[in-house]
Amino acid sequence: MQHIKIIRFIGLFLLVIGVLGTLASILIDVEFIEKYGVKRELREQSKMGVVILKQQLMIESIVISILGILGLFFSGAILNFCSRHKKMLQNLAVFIVMLFVLCIVGEIILRLFFADMIYGEYGFGPGYLKLARQVSLNSHGYRDVEHTLEKGNVQRILIIGDSMTYGAGVENFDDTYGRVLQKKLNEEYGYGSYEVIILAQPGYSTFDELHVLNDIGLQFDPDIVILAYQINDAEGPRSRDGFESLYFRHYFYPYAIGGWLYQHSFFFYFFESRLKNVMRVAGLEKATYEDYIKHLYYPSDFLDQHRKALGTFVKLAGKDAEVIVMDIPTLVDAPEYPFSPAITYVSNATTPYGAYYFTLLPTLSVYEPSELQVSFLDGHLNEKGQKIAGETLFRYMKENSLLE
Repeated sequence: MQHIKIIRFIGLFLLVIGVLGTLASILIDVEFIEKYGVKRELREQSKMGVVILKQQLMIESIVISILGILGLFFSGAILNFCSRHKKMLQNLAVFIVMLFVLCIVGEIILRLFFADMIYGEYGFGPGYLKLARQVSLNSHGYRDVEHTLEKGNVQRILIIGDSMTYGAGVENFDDTYGRVLQKKLNEEYGYGSYEVIILAQPGYSTFDELHVLNDIGLQFDPDIVILAYQINDAEGPRSRDGFESLYFRHYFYPYAIGGWLYQHSFFFYFFESRLKNVMRVAGLEKATYEDYIKHLYYPSDFLDQHRKALGTFVKLAGKDAEVIVMDIPTLVDAPEYPFSPAITYVSNATTPYGAYYFTLLPTLSVYEPSELQVSFLDGHLNEKGQKIAGETLFRYMKENSLLE
């Protein structure tokens, strides 16, 4: 009788948790988070996370509620089942404990002997977290040296971009292409002649970059504005709907716990990243990155808004400065670049308003992707790729007489 009471108590507890979770899944959505959260405007990746969390919380809460109901109303049957299969349940418990112990042993081994490898892969795992903690930001909140709004006797070059310009996966800030450009300018024209200002954050889209230009970029009174364009900058509201699995860094449920473990646990990251990579290489994922990019550039009302945003950026920046749109291509191991239509699109959307447009594709395509990317799990430009980008940008500006 005592055992039955315990089972019913556990059932009641699970039912309460399940009901509360179901109510929370109904209440929580993007609008709710933006209204009551600390950050009043979520980026697209955060919005996607909220949608996924809402779906998973609903499913898991229903499952927990069902288990609670079974515990409340079928406690006797559960007790009889446990009594008849006591040996099997004991073996199952031992198996679960052994798995847990193996995970702990794996975590210790990876941390002791393979930490450098794990950190070096970046891949939005422990390496991402380590770099995020050690990166220093200036007073404006960007990964850059300090800049004053007062211009002085200097030519200013403003670069606005996303994670490629930020230097995702590049530990030394001076190895990013913006700083490589600054070094080349110092060598060619003397220290203090040119000042390169970098306003870049991971996850920025064209719409974000337009806001940054208007809110702070123009206050620096730049002589040259460079929009560093990445192919996924065309993202916008709900653009990742249907492609959530591409941005799942893990397969663990729920979403938030899996994301935390992916960055904090070496063993979890190692297992999940390899599993995801195998599924991608084997073509087992429902949607590919190429499918997603084609989806972004498929004619739609939203793409028309994006085209207008590109034009507005060039017109706004071009009032008092020269504007360069530099396309940073995605590194792909293929005979032909699969995203050429996007290059044409961006060129056609910006050059009519007076922007200089060029792509790094011809320069970078002579190398194997593995030579230029952070790791096989992370396609951002590594130190070598950043150096090539900075030197190519410098040559382009010089050849087009944009440098005095």
